[in-house]
Amino acid sequence: MHPDRSFPLSNWQSFQQQDLVSKLLRTLPALESLSDWPTPDQWQSHATEIAVWDRLGQTLVFTLEEKPGQRARRKRESSAPGRSYEASICERQEIPTRAENLHDFFNAIIWLNFPLAKFALHRRAYEIQNLWWQDHGREKRCPLADRLTCFDEGGIVFELSDGMARDEVESLLLSRNDEAKKAFVAAHRECFRLFGHGMMEVMMKGNTAIHAACILLDPGGNSQDLKLAAYLSAFDSSSPDHGSVNVSWLLTA
Repeated sequence: MHPDRSFPLSNWQSFQQQDLVSKLLRTLPALESLSDWPTPDQWQSHATEIAVWDRLGQTLVFTLEEKPGQRARRKRESSAPGRSYEASICERQEIPTRAENLHDFFNAIIWLNFPLAKFALHRRAYEIQNLWWQDHGREKRCPLADRLTCFDEGGIVFELSDGMARDEVESLLLSRNDEAKKAFVAAHRECFRLFGHGMMEVMMKGNTAIHAACILLDPGGNSQDLKLAAYLSAFDSSSPDHGSVNVSWLLTA
């Protein structure tokens, strides 16, 4: 193990006490007592134990990846179609996962909690990006696909309660009235769920001054995973921004 990549045990033990994080661990008690990095095989076992692939209707495989830097990755993707992260998922049913990597650690946790939504997001980004490349060339990224990536990295979900007016909540979250937004978040903290794995990485390192992109889900009915997957599957240029919240408002003392 690289000396700079030891598992951040103390930070993890503290971070998982946050209500937003503990929600993600309710069906994954083994993660609460981690003392070392999970391997891709261990992530796969966790997914199988809680029937993630049954929910998804297909089996994806966490695979070990030695990931190149951003510049090398873009060069590779432009010259080798089908090598993107989305292509790995949609074409080869693989979830590339770097060893001893905090970013991918949280990505795996979100996959185990939101398999339908994660797959829908990457499948839609794959579709959108491929259509964009046909018209603009592979060296350019699609702004619409980038919106999905931003939510994947830094998104949060809010499930409306019965009686809440969607338009009013959306208007508030889109506003710059931070005092009113902070009060709303404090009153309805239990309705929020973390989704952005990049955001979680930054949060555990101590930076909570992050504005998370928020998606609103209707109350009742299907699971949050299924409702979010339906929204992401239909994502297009007409899909609205639902506003944002500062994640520091969501953290308990």
